[in-house]
Amino acid sequence: MLNETLSNPTANQEASSALPASVAAINPMELLAVLLRYKFQVIGFTIVVTLIAVLITFSLTPIYQSTTTLLIQQEENKVLSIEEMYGADMKTSDYYNTQFEILKSRTIAEKVVTKLDLVNNPLFNASLREKTWRQKLFDWRSWLGVSLPKDETQTEEQARQVFNGVVNAFSAGIRIAPIKRTKIVKIHFMSSDKQLAAQASDAIAEAYIDSYLESKLELTTIAHAWMQEKMQALGNELKLAELALQDYRERENLVDVDGIMTLTNSELQSISMSYVEARQKRSQSQTILAQIKKIGKSENPDAFFNLPEVLSHSLIQSMKQQQSIAQSKVEELEKRYGPKHPKMIAALSERNAYDASIRRQVLSILAGVSQQYDADLAREKLLAAQLNEAKRRAQKTTRKQFQLLEFEREVSTKKELYNTFFRRIQETSATSGIQQVNARIVDRAYVPGTPIKPNKKMIVIAAMLLSFLVSSGLVILLYMLSNTIRSIHDVEEKLNLPVLGVLPDISKTGEYVKDASGGVGKDIDVLKAFSDEGDKAYGEAVRSIRTSLTLSALEHPRKTYMLTSTAPSEGKSSVALALAASLSQMGKTIVVGADLRRPGIIKKVGFKPGTLGLANVLSGAVNLNEVIKQHGELDVLVAGVIPPNPQELLVSGFPTVLKELEEIYDHIIIDCPPVQSVADGIVLSKSCDGLIYVVESDKVAAPVIKHAVGRLLQVGAPILGVVINKAKSSSSGYGYGTYGYYQYDYDSEK
Repeated sequence: MLNETLSNPTANQEASSALPASVAAINPMELLAVLLRYKFQVIGFTIVVTLIAVLITFSLTPIYQSTTTLLIQQEENKVLSIEEMYGADMKTSDYYNTQFEILKSRTIAEKVVTKLDLVNNPLFNASLREKTWRQKLFDWRSWLGVSLPKDETQTEEQARQVFNGVVNAFSAGIRIAPIKRTKIVKIHFMSSDKQLAAQASDAIAEAYIDSYLESKLELTTIAHAWMQEKMQALGNELKLAELALQDYRERENLVDVDGIMTLTNSELQSISMSYVEARQKRSQSQTILAQIKKIGKSENPDAFFNLPEVLSHSLIQSMKQQQSIAQSKVEELEKRYGPKHPKMIAALSERNAYDASIRRQVLSILAGVSQQYDADLAREKLLAAQLNEAKRRAQKTTRKQFQLLEFEREVSTKKELYNTFFRRIQETSATSGIQQVNARIVDRAYVPGTPIKPNKKMIVIAAMLLSFLVSSGLVILLYMLSNTIRSIHDVEEKLNLPVLGVLPDISKTGEYVKDASGGVGKDIDVLKAFSDEGDKAYGEAVRSIRTSLTLSALEHPRKTYMLTSTAPSEGKSSVALALAASLSQMGKTIVVGADLRRPGIIKKVGFKPGTLGLANVLSGAVNLNEVIKQHGELDVLVAGVIPPNPQELLVSGFPTVLKELEEIYDHIIIDCPPVQSVADGIVLSKSCDGLIYVVESDKVAAPVIKHAVGRLLQVGAPILGVVINKAKSSSSGYGYGTYGYYQYDYDSEK
């Protein structure tokens, strides 16, 4: 599976870009260890930034702030309601916000600048300041000794620009801070001159009050002039209205309209009542006449006697009584006498006389009904005509009254408005000297003793914390973005190879750094570190690798072990010497320097440059037993004199030399060239029993290592596993977190 992964470019690309998985594997303790690893860099950066912040902070000009407390309240203007006249609602919630904006307005700032003569103050007028050393440094005229003649005169435009610049600089120092749920506002002013700061904040409050009084006086003057003009116009209109009223009265001959209306109304009411009565009476006469005509058509004259008008007539009633008496007398005489008796004849004659009288009287009443109807109808028509005439006269009088009322109302309105303006003008004239303000100073500013900024302590602390966080974050970010091999987890995940062991970095201690003989330079004495008196953690790590190799060789015994790496300087030569020293405790061991291009073993053991070795044997110049050297209890075969054709020598003669060595030694450790640089290691890998791949912790990118391992696997190299060299205490080892199982015990023993 590893061969397929390494031989597949797509898989290589995907594996090389698998950063999230690597990042996910990082735990907090590992990040803490990274910070401890780079603690000097982080602390150094923090100290440098803090010192710079200290220098900059103490070079800053201190700024002082002075505060004036102002009380703003709404004024109820009872003398002259200018606000009502101009439509301003002083009781809205926007009133105070408006006043705060006025305090910050440019007009107030200009008044204060003029009052304090800040145009001639170098703090606000940049043209009056002396040049700083930076300006002098970059002024070529001062270097050449050239000076421009000063122009003492300023044009009006230049003066205006200077004044505007001063106002802008002054406005930048103003800060208005209203106190919530109160009518109090704090006026803050910041300046490097603490005396000026106190003067300016008080001057702002005073300028605001003066501005209010000036604006109020201006509005009052404008209103007074307007009211004078308006009153004069109203006076003229009032005169015209009065003349129109008088002219109408004379034209219509109106003296007492109310009396005329009363008389007309009384007359109209009387005629209306008479007309109603005449109409009712005519209606009754018409009804009786209709009944008489109806009876006449029925040819029943006796029916006339039953008419209510006939029955209710007094004369008819009297005659009816006399007739009744006469009838009773006839009826009584009929019982005694016959019709021929004189008394009977007299009684009948009397009764008949009464009947004839009644009939004549009925006919007279009926004739009177017709005459009465004609009279009632004529009277009704007469009263109707009189009523219409009375209505016409009343309507005409009403129209005159309405027109008169309109003229009178016009006069009254003009007079009332004229009187109102007259009273207001009199009140304004009487109170023209009274000026009410809407604000007063509660607390005046005092000269501050300490600056408000810069807060040097806070700036330094913030710079120190920020620089520490930035440097720590940068270290952690670079660590997380690194695509190198740092731990056992990285080897197993990115290379898919077993880990034989992890060797700590002993170069940082300085105890095992030595000057190589022959002036080669500083190098690490790994044999000293591996010894019993050396680094016990390092020695235990080497023995752990030896144990891994021994256990892996139980079923397939091995003698020859080849060590290679991806790039130079990963410590494969040191690992080869340390592993050879460890194996020498179990049998006769030799370490062979097969890197004929950049020999490393000769430097580690301290032999002189030019010492004969493997290259001389391969070229046939010397025998093998002549170049094997003793270094302590370890046999060493160095690379020898560097030949011009190292790869050809290794291909042609190294297998023979290796067979001779296998007859003599139990363990053979071969230090080969890096795989990525040259192909010598790939050629030699076919001749060994097992290949140990050395990877320096956090140095070479994982894709490069995978490519090099892939080349070895393609030729069938027997890779046993990986040794992580120069591991930091935070990056690798047993348990994925430490490099030595007995590290703390060893450290405590030291």
